[in-house]
Amino acid sequence: MKHLGRVLTSFGLVCALFDVQPSQAVSKFKTETKVVSCSKNEQSQGSAHISKQLNAFNSRNFAKAYSFASKEFRSSKTSKQFEEIITTKYSMLLNFKNFKVTSCDKGGQFFMFTLELLDKKGSAWEVRYLLSNTNGVWGVEAAAVSPIDSPKLKA
Repeated sequence: MKHLGRVLTSFGLVCALFDVQPSQAVSKFKTETKVVSCSKNEQSQGSAHISKQLNAFNSRNFAKAYSFASKEFRSSKTSKQFEEIITTKYSMLLNFKNFKVTSCDKGGQFFMFTLELLDKKGSAWEVRYLLSNTNGVWGVEAAAVSPIDSPKLKA
């Protein structure tokens, strides 16, 4: 079992790639008393959801990328606001070369995925995604991005 504090401290780097205050999902994740590693099935399904959103970003299909956000997120930001935030602050997501999911932790119905992403300029980034899974429906709640000095992925 992993301690929730470690997961949330690292996630708190930038909380909310999507330019929102920590959502109710983050608050709920914080109140979970037990955080465990995801099952293989949960990691596979969540990783596929993230991959679809990242591929939509890479092809500049903002409407599709927005569709992978949770219902809660979509109720707080319009598609246009979402596009503006991504294009002005997070261009590495629009120009990535490859990525790899490195971990997944679960707290209740929320999942913290950590990825390593290489952009086309050769820079490496750690991306932390907070996903929810409500009645089998995955949704991106928030994300944080920070640079990596010594990437494991090769360009």
